[in-house]
Amino acid sequence: MAHEDAGAQTAEASRFPLAIRSQRVLQIVLGLLWILDAALQFQPYMFGRGFVDTYIAGNATGQPFVVGDLITHVGTFLSPDIAVWSTFFALIQLFIGVGLLSRPTVRPALALSFAWALGVWVIGEGMGMILTGTASALTGAPGSVLLYGLLGLVAWPRRPRRPADWSDRPVGIAWSAAGQGIGRSITPLAVWTGYWSLAAVLFLLPDNRTRTSVTSAIVGMATGQPGWYSHFLTSLGNLFSTTGTQTAWILAAVSVVIGLGPLFARRPGWFLGAGAPFAFLLWIAGQGLVGNTGPAIAQAEAEALLADGNNGPVDVHMAESGCAARLTAGEDIGAEQYVQATSEAVSPYAAPAEAEAAGYVPASPTDYPVVYYVNPAIVAANAAARRTLDPRYVDGLVYAATPSGTQVLAAAMYILAATETSVPMPYGALVQWHRRTEVCGTGTTTPTMPLDITGYPPCPSGSVPQPTPYLSMVWQVPVAGGPLAIQPPDIQIVEAAVMGSAGP
Repeated sequence: MAHEDAGAQTAEASRFPLAIRSQRVLQIVLGLLWILDAALQFQPYMFGRGFVDTYIAGNATGQPFVVGDLITHVGTFLSPDIAVWSTFFALIQLFIGVGLLSRPTVRPALALSFAWALGVWVIGEGMGMILTGTASALTGAPGSVLLYGLLGLVAWPRRPRRPADWSDRPVGIAWSAAGQGIGRSITPLAVWTGYWSLAAVLFLLPDNRTRTSVTSAIVGMATGQPGWYSHFLTSLGNLFSTTGTQTAWILAAVSVVIGLGPLFARRPGWFLGAGAPFAFLLWIAGQGLVGNTGPAIAQAEAEALLADGNNGPVDVHMAESGCAARLTAGEDIGAEQYVQATSEAVSPYAAPAEAEAAGYVPASPTDYPVVYYVNPAIVAANAAARRTLDPRYVDGLVYAATPSGTQVLAAAMYILAATETSVPMPYGALVQWHRRTEVCGTGTTTPTMPLDITGYPPCPSGSVPQPTPYLSMVWQVPVAGGPLAIQPPDIQIVEAAVMGSAGP
């Protein structure tokens, strides 16, 4: 009879062929994850102001006052000595990881990891942004560091349970390493069910089930990725450009089945096995692996950028100048000098307040993430002198707001006067003159304010479809196509602004 029971135990255990059956292995795996986090914390980017703006201050956006105020104050406190603090943070994570690799220090390391994970989850991940109404499991909510803490619960070393006989031996989940920590098999089941149930709820939040919600979440993670991976995310996101609502419901349904399945099925291994590749797909598609420079653009903002600032082929019209001759070495050198001179000329206007003090005024809605500014005096003087593309007299500026709320100077802008009958191209085909056609204005532009954007189609009351004058940009952030490119989609401008503000 005992042999029959042993066979039954073996058969039951075989239902979990991929389970980590040694708690020591689980501790080592968790330790290696903490060491990897420490290595990422040692990246040069983490020692500059961009770390605070992107990974801390950005998490205050949309939070309840108490949470947002706490995050903002912590960011302000850390900013003056961020290099020192970043080193301290990395060393703590390294200490936790190394501690988990050594048996005598497992418990102290896990105890420290619980406190550290909670602090990082609140400050560094904004509680996964679940209180903002914009969090999504597709983009990583409720936060990876919270899962580290929960894994620590099941990795907590406890004395093995000694069964009275074969019939009392643990089976199924209780037989795995996850069933040997705090709470035994109840903890891993509660963590599993709780995570996937929360994921389902987040997928169905209003901001996450709009037509473009899935597209904006995936495309928003392309920032800062290698070219091939950024292209993959952009292409993948575009596949869901009109099916965000249906996709959100499907993702929620799959999450519910995976999360609740182990509570009711005799063979929970099927659901556990399905959850791993599903989570892996979400990680690849919506969470940018580990190379993203910061939190994704908020869903509502991304959708507005995609809808109002797509700047596709039908939204942008290039000035016709005939076939450009082959670029000469002189034109190439001249264009480089022109970019450098323009960038130096606009460097004093890093923030809109500095531009306004110099006479630049908003020429588009300031509550939109990408804002145009024009200097009427310079525009009038350039028109009178019949000059353009002169770095001493820059007609306008373009600012982009990052997710953390920082206003970044995205471009210097030259405006072609309506009286000009030919398109000046002193640097050959490198100069790009274009106009946006899908914008709205009052219909009352003046020679000194030729740019007047009041909104985007469908035009609000009191405005009419009104294309912009021809513009030529010198980009101050790393947009695709280089500093003289035509205007890309607005969401790419914001992403480039995030990258441009990430320097030390």
